[in-house]
Amino acid sequence: MDQLYSTLVATHQQWLFAQGLHENRSARLLLVTDAVMAQALLARLGQLPLAQVTVAALSSADHGPISQQIRELTSTFPIQLLARPFAAGGLGLLLSRYHAAALITQRPYPVVAEALNQASLRAATPWTALSLWGAQITLGPTILPNHTACYACYQARLRSCETRNDVWQARDGFLRRQQQALFQPSLAALNQLAASYGLVEIERLLLGQQPPLALGREVQWDTFNLGVSRNHVEPFENCSACGGQQNTTWIGRDQLAQVVAKLSLQAREVAL
Repeated sequence: MDQLYSTLVATHQQWLFAQGLHENRSARLLLVTDAVMAQALLARLGQLPLAQVTVAALSSADHGPISQQIRELTSTFPIQLLARPFAAGGLGLLLSRYHAAALITQRPYPVVAEALNQASLRAATPWTALSLWGAQITLGPTILPNHTACYACYQARLRSCETRNDVWQARDGFLRRQQQALFQPSLAALNQLAASYGLVEIERLLLGQQPPLALGREVQWDTFNLGVSRNHVEPFENCSACGGQQNTTWIGRDQLAQVVAKLSLQAREVAL
């Protein structure tokens, strides 16, 4: 698994250079979030050297509070809120305008994640997700379309690994039907901790100074028992979304060094 993760890291570096994201303040992010997580995220997000952040409120109930939060930001950071809450219609076109997307919420939203997954595959836009479930924080998988397993692969793997499939189906059905259900009361410290993990993943995904923690895998923190687990997500054969046909022509470390050297030489030639 370490070798596979290293290969994904090399592919991620190749993607960064292909997108020109090795230059500061060139990355554009689409953030889908709720009002509570926005409170923990937005001011700290402005500290990252990004060119633009566009926020899509998770629901109409979140739109007003997030709008107020953005107006109260004293930073000159270029952040904007979409006029309407998140919607699946036209999402592929919207995602194509950004380098990456992030879904950071108080609880899992499988319907929203599936819509983002389909759109990201069409637009070839990487994305990541973070959610809370009681005292558990789940990050990822961080998805590079055509190179890592997609979200539908992840869901299929979760189902296949469950010893009690009826329990998994009950939880998934609850999350899909009860869109407004949340763990109450919300713990501010837990939200801040989760937001920190999400910010680190965004920074690693778009700036590349360190590899993403959840690249091609799920990372879970159990804040009650102080445990952490990392589970690689294999592409699912005949996946309904991506077909399970990931690109296996990975770039190696030697090839990556050649790419970096070539890009550096081109940059010097342009400067001259």
